[in-house]
Parts: sequence; structure tokens; C-alpha cells
Amino acid sequence: MKKTVYAFITALILLTIASIVKANEDLRAYNFHIQELPAVCGTQNEVEKYAEDNNYVVLNYSLGREGSDPTGQPVFVVTYYVNEDVTQTMATVVVPSSDSACILYITYDVIHNEKELRKGKPAKWQKEKNE
Repeated sequence: MKKTVYAFITALILLTIASIVKANEDLRAYNFHIQELPAVCGTQNEVEKYAEDNNYVVLNYSLGREGSDPTGQPVFVVTYYVNEDVTQTMATVVVPSSDSACILYITYDVIHNEKELRKGKPAKWQKEKNE
């Protein structure tokens, strides 16, 4: 089991490195560097069980695409969870070719941007709608 988790983490790191190296022009314009991040991994079922046991619900899903290109092939799925009173968040990542899922982070003491929440959409979306 440990070998599988290490192999998954290694594959995820290599995939991340490859994606950053092949990143689109927008990302190359910035002084970014690769950073190792702590993560805990298990089966997708085990991660979902943890979320359910700790009262997290899915807020959204998003796709990571090859080369950080919006038209690239999907290479991983990020699931963003919140707890029932929206004071905690959790993000997970799954590589479709793996049966493992990793919790990237769990955060506490969420502070909401109440001004934007009252609008119902981020300011940029409001601006585009009014143009």
C-alpha cells in the first residue's frame, strides 16, 4: 500500500512538473517555482468517507488540463469541499488513471468576502454582465 501511495505522489509531482514546464505563455510570464506540498492519500472511497464523516459537502469540481492550457487534455480532477457551516474547506485531487485520491489541504476559520457574496457573483462577472 505504501508503495502505491508513494508511486501516486511521485506520479503527481512529475505530472505537476511536466505541466508547469509546458505551461502556457501566461504562466511563463511570472517568476514561479516548483514547491513540494504535503498531501495525504488513500483510495477515493476512503477520502469520500472522511469527507462524509466530517460533514464536508462538495462545493465544486474542476479539471486540471495538460500544460495549464484551457484546451488541453484533462489530467486531474480537483474537488473542493466545505463543511456545513462553511467555516472549513478541503481540496482533493484525483488523477483519472489512479484509484487513489489525495487531500491537498484542509483549512479552518474561513473568512468570506461578504461584499462579493451579497452580489452573488465575483465583481469581474458583474462587470462583464453590465458591459
